[in-house]
Amino acid sequence: MSILWIVGLTVVFGFNLAVYLRLNAKKTKIIGSLFNAVEQMRPNQATEAVLLVDPHLAADTESHIAQLPPGWVILFNGPEWLYAIKRRKWGQRCLLAQQVLGERKLNLLKGQMAIMKRDERYTQFYEIAPLIKFKSGQGA
Repeated sequence: MSILWIVGLTVVFGFNLAVYLRLNAKKTKIIGSLFNAVEQMRPNQATEAVLLVDPHLAADTESHIAQLPPGWVILFNGPEWLYAIKRRKWGQRCLLAQQVLGERKLNLLKGQMAIMKRDERYTQFYEIAPLIKFKSGQGA
């Protein structure tokens, strides 16, 4: 291996690491602003986690959402008429994602996911069905 090849590989690795760290910092900042926005909309209630769901949520998973702990907030990413139905079913902790995030920030949080907050760190879960069942006390 030549020294030029090693230097080139190091530069490529450094560039990729810088891009990854920048995107990760941007996503963390957006998630932080998400939790701040949710806490402003629900001022006297602690937010343990945010569950971002869309209309394609499976029926068996959906049935467990009402049993989630009170610190969980559901952000529904769908049409307003369907949001009105879900809010009646899930209660006051169901918020419309577009009102909380805005269209621009929603692009980084596509799909269904749960984001849990511990201190100032965030953990994202993309397999939400087992997580919801576990957290609602229905999981094995």
